[in-house]
Amino acid sequence: MSFAVVGYFAFLLIGLVVYYLIPRKFSWIWLLMLSYIYYFTFNIRTSLYMVSTTLLYILVVLLLIRLLIMAIHT
Repeated sequence: MSFAVVGYFAFLLIGLVVYYLIPRKFSWIWLLMLSYIYYFTFNIRTSLYMVSTTLLYILVVLLLIRLLIMAIHT
C-alpha cells in the first residue's frame, strides 16, 4: 500500500476514527493491529516476523511477572 493511493488515505482515516472512538486502554491493541495490516500489504514474511516477535515479548513479560510474584512470596 503506497502513501500516494486513495486506499491508504481511507485506511488512515478509518484507523484514526476508530482510534479516537475506542477506550484509551485498548488503543495500543488497535494500533498494533493496524501495523500488522499495513505490513501484510507489503510482505507476508516481514509481517510474520513482527507477529512472532510480539508474541515472544508477551511471553517474556508474562514469565518475568510470574518470577517477580514468586520472588515476592518467598
